[in-house]
Amino acid sequence: MAARAGDSATARSLLGDTGTGTASGTGGSWDWDGDVRPTVAETYFELGDYQKVITILRDFQPTGFSRRGFDPRWILLPRVRLLRGQALERTGQNATAAVEYRAVIAQWAGADAELLTVVQQARHRLAIATGTPERR
Repeated sequence: MAARAGDSATARSLLGDTGTGTASGTGGSWDWDGDVRPTVAETYFELGDYQKVITILRDFQPTGFSRRGFDPRWILLPRVRLLRGQALERTGQNATAAVEYRAVIAQWAGADAELLTVVQQARHRLAIATGTPERR
């Protein structure tokens, strides 16, 4: 909320970022022991630190997810891919961003209506990243 309100000093402080670029990206004292990387990366995106977003989300991949039981990261994956794609795009890595957008579309193209907004965003960003007309 601090980042969205334009209070970058408070946002960085809450993340444990001293402004030196040496913060771990995992934040200060988090009470939840789940995977905070998507939230932290989203905050850095709001702060305009796109390379930090890419670094934080680099290893947020299905190979690290549990295939037994419920792993909530599977639900977050398309949104993380969309965010990672947008950060890649902002750093001029359009071909790699397009890979992320295609992965979102592949994973959720047949999703329920509530989830289709992410697919629509991915299709829109893919068209921009590749310079091709948007397909429906």
